[in-house]
Amino acid sequence: MRIIKRNTLEFPSLYTTLIADKKGTPSRKTNICERMIQTSTKHEELFESLYTFGRKIRETNSIPVISEYMKTSLKKFIDVSEVVCFNTAKDDSEPIPLSSIKDTTWGFVKTIHEDGMLHKILHRGHLSIIPTRNKNSQIYNYYLVYPIIDLDRTNNHFILFSTTEKHFESGTFMRKVLESFVQLLIPRVEYLLQKKDLGQTYDELQVYQSKISNDYKLSAIGEMTYSLINQIISPMQVVLSCVDIIENKTGPDDKVVNTIKTQVKKVQSITDKIVKFSAGDNARLSVIPCSLNGYVNKFHDFIKSSLTKRNYEIILDLDNSLPPVLSTPNYMHQILTNTFSLMVTTAETGGLYLQTKYFEGNVLLRIISTDHTNIQTEEQQDFSKNINLMMLETLMKKHEGHVKFTSDQDRGSNLELIFPLKRKLLK
Repeated sequence: MRIIKRNTLEFPSLYTTLIADKKGTPSRKTNICERMIQTSTKHEELFESLYTFGRKIRETNSIPVISEYMKTSLKKFIDVSEVVCFNTAKDDSEPIPLSSIKDTTWGFVKTIHEDGMLHKILHRGHLSIIPTRNKNSQIYNYYLVYPIIDLDRTNNHFILFSTTEKHFESGTFMRKVLESFVQLLIPRVEYLLQKKDLGQTYDELQVYQSKISNDYKLSAIGEMTYSLINQIISPMQVVLSCVDIIENKTGPDDKVVNTIKTQVKKVQSITDKIVKFSAGDNARLSVIPCSLNGYVNKFHDFIKSSLTKRNYEIILDLDNSLPPVLSTPNYMHQILTNTFSLMVTTAETGGLYLQTKYFEGNVLLRIISTDHTNIQTEEQQDFSKNINLMMLETLMKKHEGHVKFTSDQDRGSNLELIFPLKRKLLK
């Protein structure tokens, strides 16, 4: 018996390879080997373009230049006329283009944003193809919206492509080409945007440092002025005493004596204003970076012996990488004094858990107590009805922060002090 195996490679016969063209001249049909060579050449060109694109975007820090590189590279495989990266704001305002954009494209982006379509596309997180057509033409143009998904699943950026192609189904060659270039583009764009944010934060830090340095200088000048004023007041008192002696001899109608007394009173008025200003601004001028962990540790060492006698256990959980808080030493001592007087009750035994943490731009101090206070529920909601909570809230407002406090018999007490890391510059 003879077994005939089927040719799975489907090589064409000699007859089928000879096909007459329109002019009657025999021509040879492309066989499977040549098609494989063409495909290999196509992929080789793609790999070369990806390598060149990756090298170019690493050499520049400009997002518009990167977008132009991507448009040029994609044109070898896809008919792309425009590539624009956008930054979206959290307040649902209009997206911000990170490079130059055509008027027609910008009008399209504004339209889909106002209609709510853009929000749905970004929330879905997948490539979307939206067809458009010019009123004076029958040719369709297609906009590709490619959302950039962050690790925390928030959409802060997206890329817009303008093309005449419409076949970008999953698994197709053009879809793979597009995703390959986008995967190279996204890390570089995110790096540049984060670098820009860090640069802005560093600039703000320098402003704060400059402000603190100026405050130190003003504080030193204020102390020097206060000392000089005291030195001026003493001689002026001597002058007034001498004038009084002269007045007793010459009488109260002496014009020279009256002129001296008038001028001395003017000097006293000026010195009184300076002294009042110095006393009133002393707290403002002494604003410095304060280590919350340092003050908590000092206060813990101070009250530890008294709490130990009352069988109170204290657990500290302090964040070692906690950034400093802009404050004054007096305010920090007052805050901790009010805090512990509020949380430590007259119970014979109990426990305290103290935690510091940096979270979402805020420095947190959380204190949890096993005891509950006698503060009523309405006082917990309206701090003005309780003197301790009102004082604590007032101190936190000076730091542009706020207080959270809850206490009940079943769950004990929980106090949270929230210090914002970024504060408004003092005028």
